[in-house]
Amino acid sequence: MITIKQILDQKGRECYSVNSSINVLNALEIMAEKHIGILLVRNDLGNPVGMFSERDFVRKSVTFKETALSRCIEEFMSHSLFGIGIDKTIQDAMEIISEKHIRHLLVCENKNVAGIISITDIINTLIREQNATIKSLNDYIYGTTYW
Repeated sequence: MITIKQILDQKGRECYSVNSSINVLNALEIMAEKHIGILLVRNDLGNPVGMFSERDFVRKSVTFKETALSRCIEEFMSHSLFGIGIDKTIQDAMEIISEKHIRHLLVCENKNVAGIISITDIINTLIREQNATIKSLNDYIYGTTYW
């Protein structure tokens, strides 16, 4: 079974975070510069307190209208954090994502943030695994693998 560690090893462990007091425009600029769709939000002590996504911005900007970009990210972020241990399986991650109706999971290792995985990371990993299995079976059936 595929582990969360294997997913992080494939995609990388880089996890961008910002302070909860940053304004929305600055957060969006970071996301655009880094080509990412989510930021981990930390308090002044450096502890994770939420996540801010493009989706959070779109949904809340309707409420705040023209003042949205100057507002504090804390007003926009998702306050619920869901995590998974690095030693857990892809199946465990899929269950949490499905049960909680979320798109991102914080990955924890020794009580520290080791990265973030998304539903897209999970799907891409499963596709790669299926393609490898199909290739292996084709090689076996058509005799292109030599022992």
